[in-house]
Amino acid sequence: MIIVTKKAGATIDHQFTTVENKKGLANRLWQFAYFYAFAIEHKIILINFSFSDFSEYFEGTRKNLFCSFPPVIVPFTISINWLNRMFKLSLWLKKISIRLRRRIPRLNSLFTYISITGDEHFNLDIKDNYELLIKRNIVFIEGWKIRCNRTLIRHNKEVKKYFTPSKTHIKNISRIIDPINTKYNLIIGIHIRRGDYIKYMPQSYFSFEEYALLLEKITNYFNGNKLAFIICSDEKIDVELFKQYPCYYSTGHFIEDMYILSKCNYIFGVSSTYSLWASFFGGVPLYIIDKKDFNITDDGFKIYHSL
Repeated sequence: MIIVTKKAGATIDHQFTTVENKKGLANRLWQFAYFYAFAIEHKIILINFSFSDFSEYFEGTRKNLFCSFPPVIVPFTISINWLNRMFKLSLWLKKISIRLRRRIPRLNSLFTYISITGDEHFNLDIKDNYELLIKRNIVFIEGWKIRCNRTLIRHNKEVKKYFTPSKTHIKNISRIIDPINTKYNLIIGIHIRRGDYIKYMPQSYFSFEEYALLLEKITNYFNGNKLAFIICSDEKIDVELFKQYPCYYSTGHFIEDMYILSKCNYIFGVSSTYSLWASFFGGVPLYIIDKKDFNITDDGFKIYHSL
C-alpha cells in the first residue's frame, strides 16, 4: 500500500486562481497520475487523500471513498471534508510509524517513509527505486519530483479515464467548443498565465498586449487555415485587445479552462504544468513561449506524454 502524504503545489503553485481559489491543481494531477500508473503497473494499493481539494471534479475520484486504486466506489459524491479528515489522519499515522520504526527496528520491514525534497529526483522506473515501494507493506511517500515516465506512457489510457472531468464540466466545455468546430478547421488554445508568475517566473510574465501580438504571429504561421482562438487566463481578459481576431473565451472555471485547451488542435502558452496537462490529456501539440521576441518554428511543437 502506498499513501501519499503531501499536497503537491499547495504552497507555491497558484494554478488558474478563480473565485474558488483553487491552487496546485495541475501539480497534483501530475503527481497523482504517476502514482496511479505505478499502482496499475505493480498491482498495489494506492491511497491519495492529498487530492481531496479536487476529487469532486473527476469521474475517477468523486465517488471514490479513498481516492484510491483500486477505487472503492460508493453511490454518492464524497465530501471534501471527509477526505481532508482522512488526510490529516494519514499524516498522524505517518508520524506514529516513524516513531515506532526508531524504537522497534524490525518494523522497518513492515512500513517505510520516503520524502523527496528540493531538486531531488526519484525515478520509479528504476528497479532499485520501485523495489523500495513494493517490498514494504505500507509506504508513506511525499515529493514533487517523483516520476515514472515509461510507466505513465504505458498506462496513459487508464490514467486519462480516471481523470476525465465530471459530466457537468464536459457539457459546459462542449457547449463552447462544438459550435466553433463547425465554423473553423483549426482551433488554437491560448493559455495566458500571469498571476504569480510576476514573482516566481518574471521571464515568462507577459502583458496582454504581448499576447495579442502572439495571435498575429500564429495567424501568419497558419496562413491559409480558417482558424479561431480559445483564450483562457488566470486574470480578467481585456477583450478589446483581441477583437480583430476570431476569439472565443472559456468559462473561467479552472477545470473547464484546462480541459477546453485539451480539445484544441494546438496550444500556445508559457511553461506551466497546467498547459502541459492539457497537452497530455488531449494529445495536443503545445508550443511553449519562452521569450517575448520569438519566431514560431515547426520543431517547437511537442505533445507532452509526461513531464
